Amino acid sequence: MDRLSSHQRRLATRVRQLRKACGMRQEDLEDFGLHWKTVQAIEYARGDVKLSTLVKLARAFDVTVAELLRGVLPDRPARRRR
Repeated sequence: MDRLSSHQRRLATRVRQLRKACGMRQEDLEDFGLHWKTVQAIEYARGDVKLSTLVKLARAFDVTVAELLRGVLPDRPARRRR
C-alpha cells in the first residue's frame, strides 16, 4: 500500500477516535458544516481531505489542526545545519 493511503488510514482512525471521545455521531458534525457522508468518507479513508475540512474537524473536536494530525504524519527528521 502506498504512503498516501497509509496517511489516510491513520487520519481515518484519528478522526473516529476523536469523534467518539467527544461523544459525537457523524451526523452531529453537520453542526460544524460537515455532511455526514463527508465524515464517513474520511473515516473509511476514501480520498483526500481538504484543508478547510481539517479546520472544521479541529473546531468540532476543540483541538488545533496540528493536534488533529498528531500521529497521522510521521515526525520529520531534524534538519542538518550547514
